[in-house]
Amino acid sequence: MTTLAQPVIRGARFFLAHAPGLVRVGSRPSRDIAHEPALESRISAHLRGFAEAVAYPPNQTLIGGLSPDALAQLPRPWFEHRAALERRGPHGEIMPEEEFFALLMVFDSAGLVSLSESFVATIRPALQAHPLLTAGDLTRLHGSSEGRIDEILDGAVPALALRARDGRRIGCIRGDHAEDRTLFPDVLLENLTCKVTAIMALALWVFRSRVHLLPP
Repeated sequence: MTTLAQPVIRGARFFLAHAPGLVRVGSRPSRDIAHEPALESRISAHLRGFAEAVAYPPNQTLIGGLSPDALAQLPRPWFEHRAALERRGPHGEIMPEEEFFALLMVFDSAGLVSLSESFVATIRPALQAHPLLTAGDLTRLHGSSEGRIDEILDGAVPALALRARDGRRIGCIRGDHAEDRTLFPDVLLENLTCKVTAIMALALWVFRSRVHLLPP
């Protein structure tokens, strides 16, 4: 007789990606901007920076930098209070958008993401220093010329520009079909961001099972 093993949850880790540049391509914002283009600049003016995201008390509570009891004692609204400024805590990590955009390419097995040469050159050192990424991961990070990115955006298959919080175009993601909306770039981008955050959360758990605390 075969005895089936019962799955047990032994722990959890959290990974937050602060990607304000993606707000404009969300379902509601993108529809509103299409009807009122001036709305994009108003949205951009209200996007928060990485330091604000890291210092937001609920975010710090999620990654273990602040206890739930300490959070409960803070008066609301919580965004008026600043917690610790550590991007890594006992339970997880908060990553800035530049590094996260680079990870979209690193873990894009379909080759849909293109990033500019200048952006890749700027962000590579940060990823090389990241404790969860390997040299093998970074072999998949390479840059494309601005002309090549223009070609993808102007091609027959729909593509979407990737822009940072300040509006800089740092690359693009192309769709995988000219007519199938489930393979349009906005849908694939959403799927890819879910994949990347899941990979990093799992990597955090594996890493933490071997060492006690991530370096600051």
